[in-house]
Amino acid sequence: MDIFKGLTHVQNVSKEYLEAEAESIAKQNQSVMCTISVLYTAILIAYNIIVPLQFADWGINYIYHTALIVQLIVSVYIFIRHFKKDRSFMEVQVTCLIFQLYVMTFVVIVSVMPPWMPQSAIYFAPIMIGFIPAFIYTWKTSVITTIIEALTLIAASRIFKEDDIFSINLFATLLGMFIGVYLAFLVYTFRNRTYEQRELVKEMARKDVLTQIYNRGAVEEKLLKYIKKNSKSRLTLCIVDVDNFKSVNDNLGHPTGDHVLKSVAHILRDVGGDSAIVGRIGGDEFMMFFKKEVKRADVEAALERVREGMHGIVTGSRDIIITTSIGVYEKPEGEEVPYETMFQLADQALYRVKEKGKDSYGFYVADRKESRFIYD
Repeated sequence: MDIFKGLTHVQNVSKEYLEAEAESIAKQNQSVMCTISVLYTAILIAYNIIVPLQFADWGINYIYHTALIVQLIVSVYIFIRHFKKDRSFMEVQVTCLIFQLYVMTFVVIVSVMPPWMPQSAIYFAPIMIGFIPAFIYTWKTSVITTIIEALTLIAASRIFKEDDIFSINLFATLLGMFIGVYLAFLVYTFRNRTYEQRELVKEMARKDVLTQIYNRGAVEEKLLKYIKKNSKSRLTLCIVDVDNFKSVNDNLGHPTGDHVLKSVAHILRDVGGDSAIVGRIGGDEFMMFFKKEVKRADVEAALERVREGMHGIVTGSRDIIITTSIGVYEKPEGEEVPYETMFQLADQALYRVKEKGKDSYGFYVADRKESRFIYD
């Protein structure tokens, strides 16, 4: 049971790592593919020179000639892709995966050719093991790729080789596959641990010291990434401002003011849950960003809970009740609106709420027909 939990954890972290570091991983995988392509081309050139001289009676020169021609074409494509600026992460990942399977296909061919020769595969297992950590995929993708490569050689050996050679290849391939998977587990565990430690350090730097929610830089970074990824979805940005906060500090002291800010952060984090990104953007201002799956009715219900929670904050004075004004911008579905514009429009809605008496929220709603302000 613990083994399955460990493997699930490795898969989940590797997936999170790919999502968080997509750009740098794409560059790294692209560079590795270029390097391997150069090495593979050099090896094929060497074999095209050696095989006609040393193994002319095998009658397999055409295999290496064909492989070299194909590889030169593939190399041109790889290097063109390498210098293309607008390549996507998924495009690079798929290209690397196809390239890996393509190289292993050649290794399988030379491992079983010529069929009548009683030689076993001596190159396959080491190359298969070496290929596993060469590219960064998710743990599951690496394991599946390794299994596909191993089964391909086993099937080819079964078809083209005698039983005694097939038995050797079967044993060597299965052994190489299990060693490769284990080594991949060690590599991914180490890589994931390094990533988690790095993320922990980043997370500490992202937190607002007082409230322990995201600071302005961190919350804006997260929003920019989310908006870019979901640019056509309906998204809702809220600016939350504590009303008359200066009077809290002036009349009750800064320790009480700090308590209020911590309480506000706790309320926002509790109400937002997994559906919202929450951060403190300065002084007594906070931000709640509701993700694409959250409907307006759900946003309104959440903001009502925020207001009720604010009223319940204990200040030590019956005369001072904590209230909040919230400006909301709802980005329409199907349109792309930059974060800066979303923030400005939410800020305008906040200003209107304060004008109308505070302790409430207002929506700046934009659609194709009009832009309007809706006040609670």
